[in-house]
Amino acid sequence: MRRFLLAALALIAMTAPARAQQGVVTLAGDEWCPYICKDAAKPGILVDIARLAFAKAGLKIDVKLMPWARAFKDARAGKYAGVIGVQQTLAGDLVFPEVAQAQSVVTFYVRKNSPWYFNATSDLPRVSLGTIVDYSYNPFLDDYILRNAHDMKRIQAVAGDQALASNVKKLIAGRIDATVETAAVMEHYLNSVDLRKAIVPAGRMPETQDLFIAFSPKDPKAKEYADLVAAETQQLILSGEMNALWARYTKAEMP
Repeated sequence: MRRFLLAALALIAMTAPARAQQGVVTLAGDEWCPYICKDAAKPGILVDIARLAFAKAGLKIDVKLMPWARAFKDARAGKYAGVIGVQQTLAGDLVFPEVAQAQSVVTFYVRKNSPWYFNATSDLPRVSLGTIVDYSYNPFLDDYILRNAHDMKRIQAVAGDQALASNVKKLIAGRIDATVETAAVMEHYLNSVDLRKAIVPAGRMPETQDLFIAFSPKDPKAKEYADLVAAETQQLILSGEMNALWARYTKAEMP
């Protein structure tokens, strides 16, 4: 899942590229652990990849955490050098590495003992589904959400920095029947709040989504940065270190 404004992306303010400190590349994103986290000691899989990549060029990174909608908009407008954790198919003119930094699997979750399970499109109208404002899941699910956005019996969307926690609370309280999230993100959250036995997966989208660290088209070094990240990602994969990096954050199998 991820991660894109469902509203019109063309309406982006014309902002001049930010003047970063010399030797520091500023990236934006929102908390989406284990991909990007608030923990300074374990800042997230994608943040670690970025740090390793830029360090080889003698550069440091500074990660600004904010709501996703603003991170995405400001990076495209040039306020930041790039944005962490975006899908290539949904991000217009951003400059992408040739290799994806990670993958995600869109998964549905329900209360334990719920009879509902996602197998096909026809299953969705039978539940009230908790979603997050400004998130994209995949074209099929995005279309369903848009068509039913004003029907609370089918879609209940939440916003803000604690959107995932809000959906889990609503699910436990019975105010929604199911919610949807990237599997690694939900598993990480449920383990952190000791709810792994109360909330269980109930089917997933068949495809895997690629996630990238992408760069502002307004930054003259965007292609250079993208190449650095691609090279580091490829090296981590070939050496097997990517698996170790993933295991540092979660026990879940790497997609």
